[in-house]
Amino acid sequence: MAAEVAGGAEPVAPEAGDARLDWPLEQARIELEGALALGDLRTTVAGATRIMLALEVYRAEHGAYPAELAALSPEYLPEIPADRIAGRPLRYTRLDEPDEAGRRYLLYSVGQDGQDDGGRTHRFGPTYAIVGRDHQGYDCVFNHPRDAAE
Repeated sequence: MAAEVAGGAEPVAPEAGDARLDWPLEQARIELEGALALGDLRTTVAGATRIMLALEVYRAEHGAYPAELAALSPEYLPEIPADRIAGRPLRYTRLDEPDEAGRRYLLYSVGQDGQDDGGRTHRFGPTYAIVGRDHQGYDCVFNHPRDAAE
């Protein structure tokens, strides 16, 4: 027996496209995408950390960083971890001279925009290219120097 509605009309089930249905589905989609992105971020950071450790072992044994990440596999890593954020390999650039932060290489993700910006980081921090709203034109650098206060 259907519940009575004011005026004696029968209740009407919402149809597809009804805003009452779209809002909760849209919220669920946004939350699911956020959870998946967070999982991808964690996986990418873990992979980048393994790469940075392997790079240090390689440098200790060979006296310099490799020209390409492929030199780490299979001796130092079974396989080179991927950039799950961008869906392709992490970017690696060996520097001939240390940069202003003293780094001899850059290891980074191109971030959400998928564009290689040469390791350029946002003023809000190295992961802003992945988690920030204004991520266009920035990369997520994993071997980013820490401030003395951090």
